[in-house]
Amino acid sequence: MIHGNSFVQRLACIVLAYIIFVAGCAGSASDLKNQYRPDDEKKSCKKLLAEITSIEKAIAEKQRKIREFEEDLSEYRQLDTRLKVIYASKNCSAAAAVEKAKVQRQGK
Repeated sequence: MIHGNSFVQRLACIVLAYIIFVAGCAGSASDLKNQYRPDDEKKSCKKLLAEITSIEKAIAEKQRKIREFEEDLSEYRQLDTRLKVIYASKNCSAAAAVEKAKVQRQGK
C-alpha cells in the first residue's frame, strides 16, 4: 500500500525535477541556437564533425531524460486514476463528509 504522504513527496520531487530540467533545457538551447560564432567558419571538418557529434549526443541524452520523465509521469497518472476509481467505488467522499461532521460536532 502506498503511504499518501510519500506519494505526494515523490510526485513533488518529480515535478520539481521536471521544472529544473525544462528550465535548464530552455536556457541552454536558446544560448546555443542564438549564439553566433564566427570562428565556426574557420574550423576544420574534423573539428566541426566532433562538435556535431557532441551536440547530437547531448540531444540524445535530453531526449532520453524526457522519455524517462514521461514514462514516470504516465505511471503516476495510472496510479492516480486507479486510486480515484477505488475511492469512488468505496463512496469515500460520503464517508469523508461523515467524518468531517463528526469532528465538527466533537469540536463544539
